[in-house]
Amino acid sequence: MLVFDFDEISFSPNLLSNVNALLNYVHFHKMKIVPQELVDNFMGMVLPGGMMDSDINRHCAHNFPAVAYTLGRANWPQLRDTYNKLATDDQLRVRVSIANSIHEMAAIVGARHTDDDLLPVFHAYREDAFEVRVGLLKHLFEFYRCLSPETRKGMIDALPQFMPMDNSMLNGNWRYRHEFAKQCNKLCEMYGIEEINRTMSAIALTLANDRVSEVRKEAVHLLSQILARLVDHEWSDLTNKQESSVDTSSHTTLTELFVHDLVSGFANTQKWTRRQTFAYVCERVLLDHALSMEQFRYFLLSHLIAMADDSVVNVRIAVCRALSLCDSSLHSHAIAGDSRRLAPLTVNTVLERLAADTDMDVARAARQALGQTTGTETIDISMRGFRIREKENAFLDLQLVDNFEEDDMSLCSDYTSGTPVRQSQIGFP
Repeated sequence: MLVFDFDEISFSPNLLSNVNALLNYVHFHKMKIVPQELVDNFMGMVLPGGMMDSDINRHCAHNFPAVAYTLGRANWPQLRDTYNKLATDDQLRVRVSIANSIHEMAAIVGARHTDDDLLPVFHAYREDAFEVRVGLLKHLFEFYRCLSPETRKGMIDALPQFMPMDNSMLNGNWRYRHEFAKQCNKLCEMYGIEEINRTMSAIALTLANDRVSEVRKEAVHLLSQILARLVDHEWSDLTNKQESSVDTSSHTTLTELFVHDLVSGFANTQKWTRRQTFAYVCERVLLDHALSMEQFRYFLLSHLIAMADDSVVNVRIAVCRALSLCDSSLHSHAIAGDSRRLAPLTVNTVLERLAADTDMDVARAARQALGQTTGTETIDISMRGFRIREKENAFLDLQLVDNFEEDDMSLCSDYTSGTPVRQSQIGFP
């Protein structure tokens, strides 16, 4: 169905009659060929970009996919010049309309014309205003899907350009980065291991360190998907490597390199939000069944267990949530030796230790993971209040000690003159 939006437009009688004629023809006559006169009249409606009139170009841009669909792919060469005029229009709202519908045009004209005619518009719009770039970003996956396989493979190198690294408006808009992470999740399915390792993994690791939690959560989905693809591709090589008696330490697989980046950049860092993100990745991997339990134990479990003693409550809670998803086969399986205990370390022993945690939320999360809680469990908040008062008193005591030391130092004499030094006597050049 062809739809024109005529809100708040003043057309000349001739233009309006041309549009009405085209609408009437399309709606009431089912013929394979639209008269050339109607096509020419529509293309003639587009005004030069320098003319400040005009809602006409905006509405032509808005309805262009409908016209192109009606005329069919074979008639795209007739519309190409008109489309390029609209794509380079001086008015921002015209270019925004073109950007928001470029994926629809790609589906209409096909891969060959998308590569030849629409891709230059796409490249130009990547450097355009914020609103135009957002229009491209929202339908990035749909547009890439319409490219030819060869062109699509090369276009993965354009993805990092959508990720702002400076203090621009794009970098300040977390929803833009969140949408970019969502699009990358979809795009990951279309690329091979080489492209994922070269470009997509770096994007995922960067987004997983975003300052906004919603962006990090979306990046966790991408990290889980990348890890699943890499392991699926190389698992047989890894198992053969384990069973082989030949020294293969010099050969490191892509999966091992990616896991190393994940562990060193998130699990073993000083920043607690990164450590929490690593626990979220483990949880997502188990939720999505991205890895088998054997694969999860091989790559991630020991690093997750190591964070059970983390100093930050939120990290320990995230560890409990991830461990709660472990299969029963891992609950009693020895993970690693623990120098503090004679018994081997297992998922069960870690959860039992966390169930006795001094923090109520951690202890409850661990009991839930062990299946020791019910929905009607009563929570005693008196102990929480007692612990909060303990922390407040400890903080106040520390403040009093600091203040006493400052007052004590202010009474000290100047070693050179023997005159007491007071703050009001200190001069600055």
